[in-house]
Amino acid sequence: MDAPPSTPLGWIRWARDKRLGGKLQTVLVGIALRANEDGECWPNQETIGANVGVHRVTVCNAAKELERLGLLTIENRHKSAKGRTSNVYRLTGM
Repeated sequence: MDAPPSTPLGWIRWARDKRLGGKLQTVLVGIALRANEDGECWPNQETIGANVGVHRVTVCNAAKELERLGLLTIENRHKSAKGRTSNVYRLTGM
C-alpha cells in the first residue's frame, strides 16, 4: 500500500485519481483543494459547494458517503454555547 500524500498538491492528485465519478468525485476533490499537508481541512459545506459548483446538501450527502467508503473522516465541531461550526474533514489516503 502506498503512503498517504504529504503535500496539499498530493492530496488533490490522490482525490483526482480515485476515479469515483459524479458528485462523489467532485466533492472529494473540493475537499482536497482545501486540505493541508496532513489531509485536514475545515471549510463549511457552502464553501466546498461553491468551489466545485454543487449545492451544500450535495456536499453533505457526498461527504457522508465518502466517509462510509473510508476515504475521509468527519469530525463535528461545536462552538462553546453557540452551537455547531464547520466540520473537520480528514482525508484518509486509502
